[in-house]
Amino acid sequence: MKTASVVATTVGLGAMVALAVVGNYHFIHGSTYGGPPVMPKLSWSLSETLINFDAVGNMPMIMARGNYPMFIAAWERRSEQDKALIEAARKIANESDDAQLKQGSAKLAMSMTREQVLSIMPPPETRVGPFASDAGPMVETFYWPGVVVYLSAGVVTKIERN
Repeated sequence: MKTASVVATTVGLGAMVALAVVGNYHFIHGSTYGGPPVMPKLSWSLSETLINFDAVGNMPMIMARGNYPMFIAAWERRSEQDKALIEAARKIANESDDAQLKQGSAKLAMSMTREQVLSIMPPPETRVGPFASDAGPMVETFYWPGVVVYLSAGVVTKIERN
């Protein structure tokens, strides 16, 4: 009798935990969906737990909003969060590149090699060349905001700062 009570309690607790987990997530499946198979719901509910992405993706948005309102709202919220994360990462990268550009620009000197220039500067916005010139060796040009570096045969021959 005691063993049956322990088993019943364990099964009951397991069912409550499973119910809590199932109610908090959309489980997404379908052949056209390439993202994570689980997405948090905006609120607890047993409706819209299993989502066939093929069915949602093949209907007009107005029908999808009517048939799957919680999933569409969660999807749009996730898209906004992704956009915000991407924008924050882009801003941090731009600030880092700007700082590297200022520091590297101050260190640029004639007769530096191509490798030395690229090690102190961020990736150039534009790169032209290398081209074989009639007048001499291979010519290459790197453009950064406010700085243009000309190389001939892999060596800096001219630096223009705006």
